[in-house]
Amino acid sequence: MALTTCLFVVVSALFTTALVLTRMKSRGAKVTSALVGASMVVAIAMVPAASAAPRAYSLAQARLSISNLTRSADHGTPIYVFTHGGSGNGRVTFRASGAGCHITRDGTLTNQTGGTCTVTATKAKNGKYKAATSHAVKFTFSVSEPAFAISNTSFTAPLASPITVTTSGGVGPGAVTFTVSGVGCAID
Repeated sequence: MALTTCLFVVVSALFTTALVLTRMKSRGAKVTSALVGASMVVAIAMVPAASAAPRAYSLAQARLSISNLTRSADHGTPIYVFTHGGSGNGRVTFRASGAGCHITRDGTLTNQTGGTCTVTATKAKNGKYKAATSHAVKFTFSVSEPAFAISNTSFTAPLASPITVTTSGGVGPGAVTFTVSGVGCAID
């Protein structure tokens, strides 16, 4: 460890010099002084501060991204979310937001209501790497409309007897209308 020696010549003002020397000693300096005539000569050897403990540092991970090419499905059909990048072997976790969205620890994304889910992936810090979070990615779940159909179980009846036509499926409050074709057929 190298010492730096500073030589100061102080003329008069002995009291002020003593105060400065006291402060220098409290900061680890080795002080030598001598009174030469009306002047005081002061040699101060500055001792560098002890080296600090090694600082812990963290490196940024390589860019983490969600790598799915397919980002849509019917509601109720899972999408398996995949990631690419990051550094180290930190655990990857997922976060999903949006109405009806749910994602499991292994990245299985589902939505029971239809709509958009926004997903981010985070790779945990590990060893020398900081945690890394991907950009948000949107996944869309469509709502398939139930098929609209005539749901009768019987389509035959004796001559001049009515058949009640029933339907199933479809969505919404719209009116159902029928058309008929054939000799002697009519809708009431």
